[in-house]
Amino acid sequence: MNPKKIDALQLTLAICLPLGFGIILRLFEAPHWDNPSLWVDGEPLMATHDAYAWLAGAEGAGRLTGQPLSLLLKYLAMFTGIDTGVLFFWLPALVAPLVAVPVVLICRFFGAVEAGIPAGVLAASGFGFLARTRIGYGDTDILTLFLPFMLVAALIWWLESGIDDRWRIRFAPLSHDALASRSTGVFRALSAGLVWNFYLWFYPSAYPITVTVFAIAVAVALWQWQASPRTTLAFQAGIVVALGLLGWKGILLAIAGILAEPHLRARRIRHWVAIFLALVLALILYQRGLNAIWGIVSPVLGYLKPEAALETANASFQLPGVVQSIREAQNVSITELGSRLAWLFIYFAAGLCGLAVVCLRRPLALTLLPFIGLALASVKLGNRFTMYGPPVLGIGLGLGLALLLPRILPKPARARWLVQIILAVALAWPAVQLSRQFRPGPILPNVFAQTLLDLRENSSEDAQLWQWWDYGYAAQYYSQRRSFGDGGDHEGPHLYPLAVAHATAAPLQAAQTILLVAATQQEQWAEWSAQGKTPTNPEGTIPYYPTDPVLPLRGMTGSEAAEFMASLATKRQTWPHDLPDQLLVLSWENLRLAYWICTFGNWDLATEKSRGGGIQALTGQAKFDTKQGLVILPQGTVELKTMRAIDDKGLRETAWKRSKGFHLLINNLSREAFLMDDLVHDSMLVQMLLTDPESFSSEFELVLDRFPWNRVYRVRSESFPGRHESANE
Repeated sequence: MNPKKIDALQLTLAICLPLGFGIILRLFEAPHWDNPSLWVDGEPLMATHDAYAWLAGAEGAGRLTGQPLSLLLKYLAMFTGIDTGVLFFWLPALVAPLVAVPVVLICRFFGAVEAGIPAGVLAASGFGFLARTRIGYGDTDILTLFLPFMLVAALIWWLESGIDDRWRIRFAPLSHDALASRSTGVFRALSAGLVWNFYLWFYPSAYPITVTVFAIAVAVALWQWQASPRTTLAFQAGIVVALGLLGWKGILLAIAGILAEPHLRARRIRHWVAIFLALVLALILYQRGLNAIWGIVSPVLGYLKPEAALETANASFQLPGVVQSIREAQNVSITELGSRLAWLFIYFAAGLCGLAVVCLRRPLALTLLPFIGLALASVKLGNRFTMYGPPVLGIGLGLGLALLLPRILPKPARARWLVQIILAVALAWPAVQLSRQFRPGPILPNVFAQTLLDLRENSSEDAQLWQWWDYGYAAQYYSQRRSFGDGGDHEGPHLYPLAVAHATAAPLQAAQTILLVAATQQEQWAEWSAQGKTPTNPEGTIPYYPTDPVLPLRGMTGSEAAEFMASLATKRQTWPHDLPDQLLVLSWENLRLAYWICTFGNWDLATEKSRGGGIQALTGQAKFDTKQGLVILPQGTVELKTMRAIDDKGLRETAWKRSKGFHLLINNLSREAFLMDDLVHDSMLVQMLLTDPESFSSEFELVLDRFPWNRVYRVRSESFPGRHESANE
C-alpha cells in the first residue's frame, strides 16, 4: 500500500480510538436521565449553572447574547433543527473528546502517531475535564482544551521541520518531517494564525496563555533553526501574530505582506521584514495598549484570593467577595494532585519523566510546559486548572514509551501499536470506573424550572428577578426576564444587596434594599441611554447595562453606610413608583446555600466582618424527641426552640419555651431535615418561603406559590411614599 495511505490510515485510527472512547465514556450516565423529574417543557435540565447562560444567550434573552458560544449554539440549533436545550445537553459528550485530535497530531508531528492513542485517551478522560464535560455540562469547557492544544499542534506543524536535528544525534531518532518549503511554511503559519484567531474569538481570556505558548515556540525555533535565513522565520512569525491578535486588520496586513514578500525579496529591499514586524507591533499596541502586557498577568491575580473581601472602588469600606464560596475556585491539595492529573501517582510521575525526555528530543515540546504549569498551580489557582494537565502527561507517557520501545523490543515497528494500546487501556480503566458511578445532578429541580417558566406569563416583560445568583442564568433562560445577579455579576456590588434581601430578618429591609437598587439601576440606565451607549448585549431582547447597584453608598464611610442600610429595616423611605416590577424568588434550594447567603447578607460595612448563620443538613443518624424538643446527634443532644414539619397536608409547627436553642425543619416530601440557628431561621429565605405570605403583605405581593419548593413575591413599590427624584439625590 502507498506509504501516504498507510500514514493516513494510521492517523485516522489513532484519532478515532481515543475520540470514540471519550464520547462513549460520557454517555454511560445517559440512561439515568430518562426520568420525567429531570425534564421540563420537553427539555432536560442542565447540570451546570453556566449552561443556562449560553442557552439564554442563544435565545436572545440573556446577558451573554451575542457571545461566541451563544452564537455557535444558536446557529447550530437553527442548522440541525434540534431544540436549543436538547442540543446543548448532548453537545459536551460529542465536542469535549475532540481534544484527542490535536493531541494525536502533536504525537504525529513528533514522529510517533501511535503514541497519540494513550495520550488522547488521558486527554479526553482526565478527572477534572471529564467531570466538567459530562452530558448536561454545556459550557466553554467543551472547547477549553481542544483550542489551546490545537494551537500548539499548529505551531509545531509550522516550526518542527525547521528545527536543527544534529544535536539529537546521540538519541535513537523519531521520524522527522522533511524541511518545509517557503510556500509550505507560509501556509502553515497562516493555519496557526487562524487557529489562534478563532481561539481568542471564542475565549478572549486565553490571551496570556496563547502569547506565552507562541513566545516559547518562536524562541525554540530561533535557537535551533536550520532553515536559512532566519528572516524567513521572523516574517512567518509576524503573519501568525497578525492573524492571531489583530482580527480583520491582521488578516489584511498578513495578506498584504504575503503578496508583497516576493517583490521585496527580488528587489533586495533591506530590512523589509523588520518593517513588517514593526507594523504588526504598532497595531498591537494601538489596539490593545498596555493590556498587551498587563493582560498576560492580570487574570492570574483574580485567582490569588488571600481575602474574602472585594475592595469597593471610590469608597472607604469593603464589600464581601464570593470567590472562596465557588467550588471551581477551591484549591487542590498537593496530596490529591497526582490523582487529579493522571488518576494514579505512578502515571503522574511517569508522565512527567516522559515529558522531560520528549522536551530533550523535541524542544518544541516546551510549548506544553505552560499547561502543565497551570495544572500544578491548581494548588493555588483552583480546581478548574487541573484539566490542563492530563493532555500533557498523556503526551509524556505516550511519546516517552515510544522512545523507550526501541531499547527493549527487537522489532518495535510490529509491537509499538499493541504496547501503546495496552497503555491506553490502563489509562482508560480508572475513567471507566468513575463514569459508571456518575448520576444525573441537575443544578435545579424541575419544580424550580417550571416556576421560572411560569413567570413568562405571570410577570411583566421588564420585570427583574431577585433569585440567588447561582440561579441567575437559569432565570434568564426559563423566564426570559432580566435577573439581578448571575454567574458573571456576583461580586460585592451585586452580592451584598442580593444577600441582604435574602438574609435579613426584616421584610421592610428586604423590600427597600431591592427598591434602592432598582431605583439606582433605572437612573443609570437612563443616563446610558441618553448618552447613546449600547448595552453589553446589543443583540439581546433584554438589554443589560453595566451598572453600579450600590452607587448610593459611594462616598459614605463604612459606619455611615452601615447605619444607612440598618435604617432600611425600620424607616420607610420614598421610592419612585415607575420602577419595573421587582420579583423576589425564594427556593428550597437556597437552604443548602444558607450559610453563605447569611454570611454575605450580614456583612457589617463598618467592621468589614460578618457573622454567618448556622445550618446543618441532618443525616439518618439523627434522632428526634418531639415531646421534649430534642435532636439527638452522634456528637451530642441539641435543644429545640421550634420544629416545622412539612408533608402533603401542609406545614405543622411546634414550639418550646426556651430562650436558647435551635430550629428544626423537616421536609417529609423530600426526606430532608435541617437544623438551624436564629439567624438562618429568621431570614427571609426561610420565613417568606414557608410561613404565611400575608405576614409580608405590607411590602410584598405573592405572585406564585409552590409551597414548600418555591415562592415568588413582587415588591409593592406603590405601598411606599412616592417621589420623582432620582434614587441617590
